[in-house]
Parts: sequence; C-alpha cells; structure tokens
Amino acid sequence: MPGFSLYFLGALWLGFEASTLVGAKLQRRGWQDNSIVSAPSLMQAESRYFSSQRRIARATRQAQRQKEQEKPAK
Repeated sequence: MPGFSLYFLGALWLGFEASTLVGAKLQRRGWQDNSIVSAPSLMQAESRYFSSQRRIARATRQAQRQKEQEKPAK
C-alpha cells in the first residue's frame, strides 16, 4: 500500500500545481501574462483584448509623435 499512497499523493500534487508549472515553463520561454479578460464567450473576449491592445498602440504612437515634435530642430 505505500506505493499506492505515494502515487496518489504525487498525482494529487500534480493536479493542484499543473497550471503553475505550465505557467513557469511559458515564462521561461519568454511569454508574459499581461492581462485577464472576462467575457461570456471567446469571441467577445478576443474583441475586448485586441481592442484594448489597439488603444495602447495608438496612445504610444501619439506620445512618440509628440516627443518628436517637441525636439528642437538643428
């Protein structure tokens, strides 16, 4: 019976920690967990996520343009 209980405890631990282990592996490969999107369907979640990414990119471009305009001309 000790073998079974050891196997059971290992399986239980893996069940609880699997998502953490996968997340750590993806982080080592360069993936980043940037945001969590809550939506009733995948389609709505994707549209919310990508629309926010477009807003961020647009604001970044505007800030870069303002910096370029503020630079004194040589």
